[in-house]
Amino acid sequence: NLQPLTVNPDPKNEVPLFWHIPKSGGTTVESIAECLDLRITNRAGALPKFGHDNDTELIAYRPWGARGPTYVNADTTSNSGILRAEHLGLVPSGLADIIFTSYPNLAIAHLYDESHKGRAMGLFRHPVDRLVSKF
Repeated sequence: NLQPLTVNPDPKNEVPLFWHIPKSGGTTVESIAECLDLRITNRAGALPKFGHDNDTELIAYRPWGARGPTYVNADTTSNSGILRAEHLGLVPSGLADIIFTSYPNLAIAHLYDESHKGRAMGLFRHPVDRLVSKF
């Protein structure tokens, strides 16, 4: 359910999926997405402290006011969150500009379909460098 690399990107009809690998620069990519004012789908949008974790429909909102980033109220960083996002129709809704997940196989299988294809990307770092950065 992903577009092949030989097909030119179509940002209006594709939702990119970012494979967030811990300690590999994913948080920096999230910060860049915030600066670009993209509607982000990750853990933050469905945190209970913002009151949208049990909503029955998807919304995009700014939890810190008009100047902060925009999040979709779906958690794509957990298995149960991905399944909830599928149930709520995350990709067909068109609300998300980018989806962050550490579970790309599950997200691709459950969020995208033949009518709503995506494009996957990731940022990789040498495993030893990842381990060293924890200390």
